[in-house]
Amino acid sequence: MFSFERVQQKNPAAAELLTCCAFLAPDEIPESLFVTSASHLGPVLHDLLADVWGYHAAMKDLLAYSLVQRHTRTQMLSVHRLVQSVLKESQPECISLEWARRLLSALDYAFPSYKEFHLTLEQREWCEKLLPHALSCINGPDVSCQARISLFIKITDYLLHCRGEYARVEPLLQRALAICEQERGPDHPDTAEILNALGLLYGYQGRYTEAEPFFRRSLSIYEQVLGACHLLTASPLGNLAVLFLRQGRHMEAEPLFQRALAICEQELGSSHPKVSMYLHNLASIYHDQEKYVEAELLYQRALTIREQQLGPMHRYTAMSLNSLARLYHDQGKYVEAEPLYQRALSIRKQRLGPAHPDTAGSLRSLARLYTDQKKWAKAEVLYRRALAIYEQKFGSVYPDIARSLDGLARLFELQGKYDEAVTFAQRALTTWEQIFGAEHAQTKAARATYERLRRFTNSEGIITLQYSGKEPHLFVPQR
Repeated sequence: MFSFERVQQKNPAAAELLTCCAFLAPDEIPESLFVTSASHLGPVLHDLLADVWGYHAAMKDLLAYSLVQRHTRTQMLSVHRLVQSVLKESQPECISLEWARRLLSALDYAFPSYKEFHLTLEQREWCEKLLPHALSCINGPDVSCQARISLFIKITDYLLHCRGEYARVEPLLQRALAICEQERGPDHPDTAEILNALGLLYGYQGRYTEAEPFFRRSLSIYEQVLGACHLLTASPLGNLAVLFLRQGRHMEAEPLFQRALAICEQELGSSHPKVSMYLHNLASIYHDQEKYVEAELLYQRALTIREQQLGPMHRYTAMSLNSLARLYHDQGKYVEAEPLYQRALSIRKQRLGPAHPDTAGSLRSLARLYTDQKKWAKAEVLYRRALAIYEQKFGSVYPDIARSLDGLARLFELQGKYDEAVTFAQRALTTWEQIFGAEHAQTKAARATYERLRRFTNSEGIITLQYSGKEPHLFVPQR
């Protein structure tokens, strides 16, 4: 390419910068990425980026030959796809692999980690800017380096926990697992971390049968390699307990939570955010068992830790608020419950967006409250909004879809609209059957509800729907 050759002769550092851009996504390349990760981009760019005037001279030469476009307002670059293609194809394989390693290292250094359960708004915006380039690099030349596995984990953490893009995450995690098993071995802690993430993904989707072996294998690796009391061991241990909790297996869940809690308190202290997770989940067990006093004490303690350590607008603060509201709601304390539900919903909308599954959970919680208060119109609107979010994210088969359908069936049944109630009860039954099979307790309860409603569709009496009315526990990731 003549223009590139001219630039290479006139300003080799400018040619190096353009070559770097060729291995990124073509649009919206943040110039700040180069500054942030200069030490990972090789000696030529390291020196160039340390020289403000030299960098501007290099940029001027690239712009003069129309090899890049510079958007001064956003401080972004873009490179024509044809220019990228020609540059990449013209590089010897050894040079292409070296650029792949450099950029994987640079992006891994720059991409924020979700391990401490908190990304500021600025970090989330930075992740959005880096995401297309990070995806481009991990899908680039096949190079073996720690940075690639680390970047895979950071990308999937972000997509899983911050954006709820479960369908997009699964193939990335499966590929990361294959790479890690080959490069690090099947019993390496990095392999265990990816297995734990896959378990979380399936747990979020209600695919409990698939999630359990991933958690068990992750736990086994950590116990063998790091020890039974290591902090990392607590992660799959706690996640396995949450899996049991969501399936109503409380006797199996409680000792696992207690063990994980003891590990975290010993290693991190009693006020660490990770401690709050196990307090929250133990509270959930007591809540299900209607031990309301014990549950409230633990929910309150978890909420205090989260407000102090993570802040009043964190997604886990919202989770504590929603669970505490649910506890009051289940005791008929509607006045205490509603402002907590509203505050949790506000946080989730602001921090996660209006179409996130956690936001849908808050909508459904409020819908259930309004149903119990006989505010039928408000309840229906919220149930339908929640249902639409779940269906958009997960398709038609997902536990929270079934629960939303259950809620709508109950709402219409209480209004005497039996035809609508039967329709939603039938849809809920079909969904539970697809999730758990015909013989599961949840499916049997849904079938009994549907059959009873169908028999009394034309009767004049109100038949109370056998619906637990309890919001499910969110799957709390232990990373």
